[in-house]
Amino acid sequence: MDAKTAVQYLKNMVFPYLSHDQKMITGQFFYEAEMMEKDQIMLAHLKGYMNIEGNKTEEQYYNETYGKSNS
Repeated sequence: MDAKTAVQYLKNMVFPYLSHDQKMITGQFFYEAEMMEKDQIMLAHLKGYMNIEGNKTEEQYYNETYGKSNS
């Protein structure tokens, strides 16, 4: 199973049931929520709340773990 954030999981569960118009309306909210969640994950790493191997930056960790390939 691919790693997904909570927002990515919710989007994947909800979007198949929405009409095109509903997707157009809610898409921006999901995008903004994904960006907020990304910032929170990166901040948790920066503050040391997340144990990440090696010398990865917050951005590298997020992209490898939750990046677009897992959407």
